[in-house]
Amino acid sequence: MPLGIGGLTSLQTLSKVIIEGDDGFNISDLKGLVNLQSPLSIKGLDKVINPIQAKDASLNQKKGLCDLEMEWANHVSEDFGMPCNRVLDVSFNETTEYEVLQGLKPHNKLRNLKILFYGGKQFPRWVGDPSFDQLRELTLRGCISCEQLPALGHLQSLQMLSVESLNAVVNLDSMFLAHTNSVHHVAFPSLTVLKFKHMPRWERWSTSVGGDNATSGLFPRLGEIYIGFCPKLAEVSIGFIPSLRDVTIQFCGILKSYSCPNSVENLCIGYCGSLTSLTFSTVHEIPSSLKTLGIDGCYNLRSFGEGYFIYLTDLCISGCDNIETIEQGVKSFGCLLPPSITWLEVSKFEDLESLSDVLPHLTCLRTLLIEKCPKLKDLPETTISL
Repeated sequence: MPLGIGGLTSLQTLSKVIIEGDDGFNISDLKGLVNLQSPLSIKGLDKVINPIQAKDASLNQKKGLCDLEMEWANHVSEDFGMPCNRVLDVSFNETTEYEVLQGLKPHNKLRNLKILFYGGKQFPRWVGDPSFDQLRELTLRGCISCEQLPALGHLQSLQMLSVESLNAVVNLDSMFLAHTNSVHHVAFPSLTVLKFKHMPRWERWSTSVGGDNATSGLFPRLGEIYIGFCPKLAEVSIGFIPSLRDVTIQFCGILKSYSCPNSVENLCIGYCGSLTSLTFSTVHEIPSSLKTLGIDGCYNLRSFGEGYFIYLTDLCISGCDNIETIEQGVKSFGCLLPPSITWLEVSKFEDLESLSDVLPHLTCLRTLLIEKCPKLKDLPETTISL
């Protein structure tokens, strides 16, 4: 960074600053830049040794900063979110980093915030404070020492939340939801997209916080959930969320069961090797909303449950050789396939021998893709809709 840039008090555009330490650019050099506009990325925050300098940057006075990225040194490897060498660095000070982030509290009109590779054990209270009532997008990535997520449920305008490589998090509790006993409290009232990725110690997640109407005050607008690369995640239970349409769960090796709300339209589950069954939150109701189902690499999956998929239109299934159908066993799909299906992909079935008894009943089928089914012997001579 050019020396003396901190004296340009009328400067409005400065998209990225790199903290250099020693005689280079200092975080406190931002103090006089009161007219800065979005976006701003601050990198090298691990070089800030004195937390007072962070407070001197006076980010809370910069009303034009609506899009802010704060980045410490990358201490997360690219392979599955595992920690790398920085955790062994003696200069890595969790207390200092907490105080630095505390001092970097931005103006509460912030709309987009990314906190990357922060090393403190907890987040300052301003992260999730309800005064940030215009915050729409929040990304927390590579904060490997944090054991709990902050209370984010109070953020009234938050629409997208992405949590990635928070290696110390084991459970998500009511603190994360900012749950209270008030009947008027709604957690995450505007959230539409929720993503969790590379959480190596995360063990379970349930949206229920007690009572029959456990989710009535949670996620009223949530439409999409993504969960991926969480090797210790054993249980996912998502209560009734009326707006939820898209759920993707991938690379959760010990996940054994998944309870799916019956509002979901698109469900994709991949490489969850311990998964044995799919169930729905209200088993006596057929989830007529489910239109697309993708299952890949779930080699222990045996059951979908009878009658759950009678309105399915798109089915992509691969590498699930242990699936047992209602009537005909593993040799063919039988009653697993409803007649409403228009798109069918089948691949990596070592024991699949025939589809001849199935395809004639798929009166709406328009597209059929078959790959890597070495024992498949025949198909029906005619399939009217193809």
